[in-house]
Amino acid sequence: MPCFVPFKNNLDLTFFVLRSVSILDDEIIHSMKCFSFQAEDLGCVYSSVMKSIHGNLVIIIVHNDETFAARIFSLFNLFKTSFGTAFLLLYKAALGIIVWYGAWIKRSEENRHILNKTLLSAIEDLSHLAVLIQHGFYSVYAGESKDGQQNARFSTGDTILLCGMVPASEDSSDLSYACMAILRSSFNNVEASTAGVCLQCRDRPMVAMLHVWKSLQSCYTWLITANYRRTIRPYISNFSYEAQFDIFKVIYVSSDDVLNCEISQSKSVIGSRVGKGEVQSD
Repeated sequence: MPCFVPFKNNLDLTFFVLRSVSILDDEIIHSMKCFSFQAEDLGCVYSSVMKSIHGNLVIIIVHNDETFAARIFSLFNLFKTSFGTAFLLLYKAALGIIVWYGAWIKRSEENRHILNKTLLSAIEDLSHLAVLIQHGFYSVYAGESKDGQQNARFSTGDTILLCGMVPASEDSSDLSYACMAILRSSFNNVEASTAGVCLQCRDRPMVAMLHVWKSLQSCYTWLITANYRRTIRPYISNFSYEAQFDIFKVIYVSSDDVLNCEISQSKSVIGSRVGKGEVQSD
């Protein structure tokens, strides 16, 4: 069974972004799988572990076509306005980036804060394996899917494009509307994307977008051929000064039948227990 990001705002959604402290990230990945397994006791109904496709990537582009070079450059620096030369050295600092996604039974604001403290404490216990870069609870405010379902679905092996944007002001409503406009105006024209979601962070000013792709190749093809300056930049240039994005491979979802003795007998990652909450409808 796949993992879901529901369009209806009836679950609490969390994202934890970690950077492995070692080139070999097998141990932190295993720990986050255990994290998913044990989070079910706290009311986590869907979870997944994603790994950055690139890791530590250095790309040297030698090309005489400035337009081509500009498009490639835009993959790694969305807000660069001048390119100077077609000889570009691009550095992607994403060593061992791991994203953990969890969807939780809805709970009160107080219990949500308790859950957040419990999860952060568990992540801190893994600081010898990875550094927590970013985390937060998110709400879905827009979504599209090719099959008409009210959720974005993905399974182990799928390709995910994640983008996070910080608004230029404390009011993120303009940026939120801009991201929704991008999703709704372009989604149907991108055949290789199966689902897209716009999310609003509940803990800090931030807007995020999640796209599920049919394949890694189709994601790269869209990034290279999309006319960013014409189709995307006009929507967000006035509302955000900072954006980060990366392409991830889903390496685990909580429905995978891999919870063998090795995982179930592992040392507890999440030590404390909090209430599971209650499912709420819109």
